[in-house]
Amino acid sequence: FSYVCGDETMLKNIRKLPPGCTMSWRNGRSRVSPYWTLDVEPEQDRGEEYYANGVVDILSDSVRGQMMSDVPLGATLSGGLDSSAIVALMARHATRPVKTFTVGFGGSRDELEYARIVSDAFKTEHQEFIVDPSRFTEMLPRVIWHLEEPILSSIMPTWYLGEAARKVVTVILIGEGSDEI
Repeated sequence: FSYVCGDETMLKNIRKLPPGCTMSWRNGRSRVSPYWTLDVEPEQDRGEEYYANGVVDILSDSVRGQMMSDVPLGATLSGGLDSSAIVALMARHATRPVKTFTVGFGGSRDELEYARIVSDAFKTEHQEFIVDPSRFTEMLPRVIWHLEEPILSSIMPTWYLGEAARKVVTVILIGEGSDEI
């Protein structure tokens, strides 16, 4: 899966808390309690358009809230659904061009072309960074030190992109994983 699933960790006898829970420790005993639960009661079906618009409205509000910043901000842009949606919504709420950043590897599997298409569509201030994958070995100890837990997804290119973008912006929105919904 490229990450540690469920409540397991890579450390013996160490477990993760379930989402929305706290743990208290008293007299040598631990107790896990939920502080939040998702209401999953079925409601009246209002049709696909209602729910599709609802997702867009919620995502738009979320992006607008993340854009409240006293420091320069930007977004990663791969040209995929998740980052493209975030850039589109940032462009909707921004008063000046959105700063976007893309990482490539100088090969045929790059997403640079798709990122350029989205950048052109939303008139972003776009920067591309090419990274040599052989650099990942030298970067790995530093990246691992900063991780809360090991993940293999796109952490290395994302790390490199963050370091490069940091020279231009202080805050960067990343759409990692948002297309799964």
